[in-house]
Amino acid sequence: MTSTGPISSRPFLQYLLMFVLFFTIGLGINKIMGPLKCMGDEKDYHILAHHLIETGNFGWPGSQANRAPLYPVLIAGVYTIFGEKHYSTDNLNSVTRVMQSFLGAIMLLLAFMLAKDLAGKKAGYLTVVFMLFDSYWWMAQYTLMQENIFSVLILLSFTILRQAFKNKNNHFKTRIFVAGLIFGLAQLTKPFHLSLFPILIGLGVLSCFISRFHFPTKAAAIFSFAVLLVMAPWTIRNYRVFIPSSLSLLVVGQDLPPHIALKPLPLP
Repeated sequence: MTSTGPISSRPFLQYLLMFVLFFTIGLGINKIMGPLKCMGDEKDYHILAHHLIETGNFGWPGSQANRAPLYPVLIAGVYTIFGEKHYSTDNLNSVTRVMQSFLGAIMLLLAFMLAKDLAGKKAGYLTVVFMLFDSYWWMAQYTLMQENIFSVLILLSFTILRQAFKNKNNHFKTRIFVAGLIFGLAQLTKPFHLSLFPILIGLGVLSCFISRFHFPTKAAAIFSFAVLLVMAPWTIRNYRVFIPSSLSLLVVGQDLPPHIALKPLPLP
């Protein structure tokens, strides 16, 4: 009898080594760039996190209370645990910069796994190479920006979706729902339009009466319902806080007229 242990553990070891390599590259980029001052959106995220810790409110007088909340909340968590000496990129060894490189490594690993699953190992390696040569990926390693966590959540959602459709007999609906929840978290990180999701839910309801559309539309409805479930508290909060001037406010983080975003407000 031969043992299958080493064979079954080989993919895990490969992924672990790849993660360590990607993480090391990210930390190396941080080392090369050296200490940096925060600018633009980075400073806004820092102030949001600081204000959230100090007051429990999201935003500050006059601005920023309509930003998507997940990334500033994550930064606030880092500050709470490690202290604000780790403020963004001023400190070369700051936890926030290490966190960015950690998320960047996970992003590359998920991209490799998804591309490999869709089109083979060569496609996975090519995907990683192209991403490593992307200047924006480099910049995301040493700046306090939400793109890394957003990309990780999107890729994780798509990976779970892929696995669900590969094996429809193994917790299919649960996987679709979980993928939708994660996609909703991505929406709370870097928002985009949600107008299609209510339509997909409606088609899912309709599919209960039309058998030939049953499978694809029901899957889309489950996914969309999970997304909107995650989004609901923040969307309701925005309608309650910012007097809606148009249906475009359904898009979380949509730019608001200056006279509306006037004060910091509690998270729901």
